[in-house]
Amino acid sequence: MNIGIVFFTDNGRVLCEKIEKLLNGKQYREKEIALEIRNKEEKLSHWVEKAFKEKDAIIFISATGIAVRSIAPFIKSKTTDPAVIVIDDMGTFVISLLSGHVGGANGLTTLIADELKGQPVITTATDVSNKLAIDSWAVENGLIIDNIKPAKDIAMDILAGKLIKTRSLVNMNIKDEQIFLVDDTPRDRGINISYKNDKIFDHELKLIPKIITLGIGCRRGKSKEEIEELVNKALKEENIDIRSIKNIASIDLKKDEIGLIEFARSLGVEFITYTSDELKNVKGDFPPSSFVSSVTGVDNVCQRAAVLASDNGNVIREKTSLNGVTLSIAKKEIILEI
Repeated sequence: MNIGIVFFTDNGRVLCEKIEKLLNGKQYREKEIALEIRNKEEKLSHWVEKAFKEKDAIIFISATGIAVRSIAPFIKSKTTDPAVIVIDDMGTFVISLLSGHVGGANGLTTLIADELKGQPVITTATDVSNKLAIDSWAVENGLIIDNIKPAKDIAMDILAGKLIKTRSLVNMNIKDEQIFLVDDTPRDRGINISYKNDKIFDHELKLIPKIITLGIGCRRGKSKEEIEELVNKALKEENIDIRSIKNIASIDLKKDEIGLIEFARSLGVEFITYTSDELKNVKGDFPPSSFVSSVTGVDNVCQRAAVLASDNGNVIREKTSLNGVTLSIAKKEIILEI
């Protein structure tokens, strides 16, 4: 969690140093917090513009007016703007100013206020009403929000006390009395938690879990485009949303394979490799190949790698090949609590 801090007074400097000491190395949203303090020689507008592009959150130790005027030219969307928090010089009030849910400002505000023994100021309706904030819940659980507008409509339904119809392709542990599961029958409005290219509700909030692993093997020198061709074909046939891909896995002999590295980078996902011994130890029934075994020391690379990198998930597409590239797809089994 990359956070930028700016202050303007001597008291602000003292508080900044205190915050730095309290938060450096702490965890928030499963990320370690790293703080960077603005150099007072740098023009504020330049620093804020850069921070909006590079930081997950910005903390102003200042009057709220200074923060508002500073960030105004750079605000674009609640799905992309960083969290912005304002703290007064004495640390009495910690205010969640921007991106309370998706950006995480509300949670970070609470964390900082607890550390400073200050008063958190949170004004989002679901939070002050002690109701489920569905967009914040989605981000905290690693779900991609397909379209933010339906999230607002669902939030209004939650505030109004309505039951929220939810269809999910992952396991759910439901504690919130307003959330109830429905089948695949099309309905008027609701939440669709799915890794597939589908639409269940006429007006739906689509939440995409990143639970798909691609296990890939290939001959030396295969290009990103050749790998992409097989992947796109398989995803289309399985009706899988490409945004649900969490990682790509292969054998360590392929750790420097440019095509695989570039393909993973194009998707913005991690590329993981395993030794032949690690792949051999994966439990399951995998179609063997004597040629693959003679080259790699293990009888099957792509399917074993897919299972291992998905935390022993379920194979939803067995080994398939095209032009010297092999692919298997596995799905990590998760339980979402709401």
